[in-house]
Amino acid sequence: MTPPAAPPAITVFIPAYNCAPYIGEAIDSILGQSFTDFELLIIDDGSTDGTCEVIERYTDPRLRLLRNPENRGAAFTANRGFTEARGRYLARADADDIQAPDRLLLQWRLMESEPDLAVCSSYLQAFGVLDGLLRYPEHPEDIKCRLLFFCTLNQTTVTFRMEFIRAHGVRYNEQLRVAEDYDLWFRITHRYGGKIRNMPKALALYRIHKQSLTFSQEGNLMRASDSFVRVPYLEALGVPVTPEHLALHDALYHGSLAPGPGAVEKAAYWLRLLWEGNLRQQVYDPAVWGKVLAKQLLAVVQANMVQGPQVCGHLFAFPGFSFLAFSPRAQAELMQEARRAADEARTLSLTSPTPWNGTEPLRVLFLGERAALWPCLHSVWQAMRNDARFAPTVVPLRCVFSGSPEYPAPYFERRGIPFVPPEAYDLEQERPHLVFSCMPSEFARPAAFSLERMSRLGARVGYIHYGFEVGGGPRIREYQYGQPLHRHAWRVFARSEAHAKAIAHYTKRLARDIVPTGHPKIDAILQAGGADIPEAWRIKAVGRPCVLWNVHFAVPAPGVTVGVWSSWHMIGEALVRHMYERSDMVLLLRFHPQFFAFHREHGLLDAAGEDALRALVAGCPNIIVDEEGDYLPAFAFSQGLLSDSSSLLLEYAPLQKPICHVQTQESAALEPAVDAQQYYRAKSLAQVKIFLGMAAQGRDPLRAKRHEAASALLGPLDGRCGERIAAYVLKAIGKE
Repeated sequence: MTPPAAPPAITVFIPAYNCAPYIGEAIDSILGQSFTDFELLIIDDGSTDGTCEVIERYTDPRLRLLRNPENRGAAFTANRGFTEARGRYLARADADDIQAPDRLLLQWRLMESEPDLAVCSSYLQAFGVLDGLLRYPEHPEDIKCRLLFFCTLNQTTVTFRMEFIRAHGVRYNEQLRVAEDYDLWFRITHRYGGKIRNMPKALALYRIHKQSLTFSQEGNLMRASDSFVRVPYLEALGVPVTPEHLALHDALYHGSLAPGPGAVEKAAYWLRLLWEGNLRQQVYDPAVWGKVLAKQLLAVVQANMVQGPQVCGHLFAFPGFSFLAFSPRAQAELMQEARRAADEARTLSLTSPTPWNGTEPLRVLFLGERAALWPCLHSVWQAMRNDARFAPTVVPLRCVFSGSPEYPAPYFERRGIPFVPPEAYDLEQERPHLVFSCMPSEFARPAAFSLERMSRLGARVGYIHYGFEVGGGPRIREYQYGQPLHRHAWRVFARSEAHAKAIAHYTKRLARDIVPTGHPKIDAILQAGGADIPEAWRIKAVGRPCVLWNVHFAVPAPGVTVGVWSSWHMIGEALVRHMYERSDMVLLLRFHPQFFAFHREHGLLDAAGEDALRALVAGCPNIIVDEEGDYLPAFAFSQGLLSDSSSLLLEYAPLQKPICHVQTQESAALEPAVDAQQYYRAKSLAQVKIFLGMAAQGRDPLRAKRHEAASALLGPLDGRCGERIAAYVLKAIGKE
């Protein structure tokens, strides 16, 4: 007689319902774990889309599939998972997410090393409709205290100690359609005294798509259920939970408390009640609780800095403020920031917009700040030019970049775009209802078109981000989100829901001021044809496949403080010499506009060296040098992209052509959501050669996955972003 198999260390539990497109990836990520002592329990909750058929293709003996006779809901299925689990631990995994290869190993080690832990979870890397690293508090008391303001752990990587679950009879509340997990965390920490810890590492890729709950019709139900779950735990502090108090707490929970007079005072009053209630009831550790409450108030103060330094007084007087460990210097800096914000608001905020009667054409001014930036505005201008309700005007400006003025008028002349020279356009006389800009640098724009003057003259300013952010870090975020135009434009047009969320987070602006429409540059990219392709390129290519080679300027150099983005020092000249020997294709080489100036400034090239490099490149029969101000012709002409870390990695994606990201050991880090895109990767000349060969043959195995990822990150790829912005403008200004 064969003895029964020993129970596994871990039961991995996946509840599944209508997830056929994704569950294969979820299963693969579990079966590929470095920790192997587990069973994979999948319970299907009445799927009708072929989910079970996908699961049944797997023959791994560790996989066990059970089926509910009908759809019973998330809580019922989760409780059945508790009942059926054989392992010492139960590790949940969602059917549309992807687990990191070492997730089980790391969590097993943690649970084994801390026998008093009831539950552990981790950070997540979100991707899809929203993206970014999702962080959670790490320590048990912090997790418990912050539950009233934040769902402090996720189900995607949660692991339960089954001994604790069985000892306390822990079950999900089957009366809740949503928020059943939020309710469970409260009961584990508050009722059963369970300790929870989050690991400070992303142990799963968390997919957010249009069918996700927060984007479905049940999103409002989930928010209402969250509020319902919190009520008894607020009442346990002995505070009066009136409808007004609950609405205020919910606004703090969701970060949706509208800035304005009285907002800081209301938040301080409610948070003080919670502080005093805990002094009486002793539910939470006072130091941790005080810090949690003070952080909530700090966030409200930061969102109301335009009211001046007096708002800081409410924070400094709050009983829990001392737990933030603000130094006197930090307090003074916060006060100074409030003064600056108030002064800036007085000079830059639009107080009296030029009225529109709805019968005359809406006067819209498009600032031509740089030739390379015009694709950010072109489809909006095009949509308004074709609509009699608008009167659009283009004015090219003499903006200063790197000490040199640039005047894009010749660019508009070549493309047949009518414009008015800046000296012939009188802003005070014309009184446009709306001005579009895509350059946040106030120092580069002529004083006659400064944000302060445009606002003073009643012009609403609509801002469209000029670039697609691929790098992180404070310096880049300050330029991408921290300029006056970001804070005081009438509207900021975002490319996606994820982008709108980032803008709101970094600028502290209201959601109503940030409009996700898609990016007009995507329209320009999708509409770019062959009309503007230089004939010299066609002659040199002679019909051969072409790969665009995008070279950044920032290489390692003495005294360089910017990130290292370029791979030129690793493969540059070697790849040029390789192309002398390769005749089956051509490279379209596009140096960053600052490439040679950077090399001269840092002593990497003198005049003779620059001449020699230019001659080496120009003399290669299989390299075309792109010196066009606009890179859209290069997009249209090429069949693939070889690029350093650059926004072109994102901008090229809608074309559904292969993309290879060239990386070096020194390369500046990409934003996680960008890094998660389905690019080919090259860290050596040999790998670059492999990509070139693949592109020359027209092969692109990652095409479908890359297009799906790009659609989620970039927003609509339908070529109609300009039309959406024009329609929004008419509706919004018409309501004022």
